[in-house]
Order: sequence, then structure tokens, then C-alpha cells
Amino acid sequence: MGRIEIFEMKPGYIEETRKIRVYLPDNYESTAISYPVVYMHDAQNLYVDEDAFGNCSWGVSKTLESMEAYGGFDGLIVVGIDNCGERRFEDYSPWKNTIDHAGFRKETRGGDGAQYARFIVNDLKPKIDQCYRTHSDKGHTAICGSSMGGLISAYMAAAWPEIFGCAGIFSIASWFAAEAFERFIMDSQFGKEQRFFIQVGTAETVCPEEADMPQLFIDMTMKYVHMLLEKGVPYSDICLKLDAGGEHCEKVWRKYMQEFFEFFTRMP
Repeated sequence: MGRIEIFEMKPGYIEETRKIRVYLPDNYESTAISYPVVYMHDAQNLYVDEDAFGNCSWGVSKTLESMEAYGGFDGLIVVGIDNCGERRFEDYSPWKNTIDHAGFRKETRGGDGAQYARFIVNDLKPKIDQCYRTHSDKGHTAICGSSMGGLISAYMAAAWPEIFGCAGIFSIASWFAAEAFERFIMDSQFGKEQRFFIQVGTAETVCPEEADMPQLFIDMTMKYVHMLLEKGVPYSDICLKLDAGGEHCEKVWRKYMQEFFEFFTRMP
């Protein structure tokens, strides 16, 4: 079985510490090989059902252990960064929210995402590459998250195409700051052979009282795909998964973990 190591770091732009949860493959101690790395947000929800929101995790460790046991897959390292409760909105968007619905008042949340992203790129990644046997190049480095975590992952893939060769974008909440997000994506230059795994469900919502939210999630996801294509990302480097009836929850996202890991590591 794989194991999880935990340590804490200060992100620098605030006084709080962040818990970092690192999944290491079953064969990490018995081999001398280096591994690809996936950086993921909302680490509380990644590994253990009891720790996760709604008592359902992404099933990351179980998925990887199953892939390792099946054979032909040496494994990978997952670096999960805990969210910090209510600060999640601040950390996961570089821009203030532009919506005035879904429980938000306009211009009241978000804005620290660029600093959070720089913490991962400038502080956390170098530490991981120093302390663990990693393939540190962009072809072996991915960023992944859901909802607001999908928003910040899309931002980071666009801001550092030389670092993140793959992005897992689940249920992107780009409607949080749609105008700024779209301008940023269209002003960005994407790297050669940068690849994107994108998922959305047809029954997603964060506010059941608003009947248009499921369509909003679909529209924003398809808009993101179209922008990537406009920016020259080949369709062959985009894997789009539309989940019929899929809701906005870990139970749905965990269904796609093996496909995402295979897409990232280019398994057939």
C-alpha cells in the first residue's frame, strides 16, 4: 500500500500554516526510480473518506494503489494542499468575485489566488523536488482541482505552462470571476504539448435555489474548452468528460481519477 506523509508550511502571504499531504507509491522505498507529481488542492478531500467533505473522498490513494497492483504502472506522487476553510475562496481565485448571486455578494470574495499559486510554484514545488524522488520537468508535473480548485488550476496551467504540462480541471467555477478569467486565458500563451483533462456534470450546482446553475457549469466548461482551442491547444491534447446526471461532489470526481492519472502519465 502507498503511504501519506504530512508536514506543514507557511505560504508567506498570510500567517497561517498549510498542511501538505504527500502520497507516496507502494514501491517508493523499495526502488530508486523517480516519479511524476500531481499537485492537488483541497487535500482534506483526497485520500480518506472520514476526513472528506460529505464523508466521501476523491479516492486518490485507493485508485493509485489499484493501478499499481494491476501492473505496468510504477505509480506517481500526489501532493495535496489543505484548504483553509472560508479562506478557500480567497486562495482559489486571483480575482474578486463578479457575481451577485449563489450566496455571494459582488466583490466580497477572492483575490489572493496569484499569491497562493506562487507559493506552490516558488516554495512548495522546490521543497517537494528536493525531499522526494521526482521527475521535476513539466512533462511529469500536473496541477488538479475541482470547482474553485478547478479555477485556480486553470489559472496556474496558463500562468506557468513551462512548469505544468498537464491540468485536471473538474467542474470549473470560472463563473466566479468570468470576465477576468476569460481575459487572462485569452492573453496567455500555452506551452507545446500541454494537456488538459476537463470534466463537468449535467446536474451541478452550488445553490439549488438557482435553477440555471447546472447549465452555467456546462456553459463555463465549454467556454473554457473553446478558449483553449482558440489559443492553439490541439483537440487531441484535451480530454473532455461530460457526466450525464453528474452532481457537484467528490463521489462524481472520484470516478474519473484513474482516467486522469492515465491521461497524465500517457498510459494507453
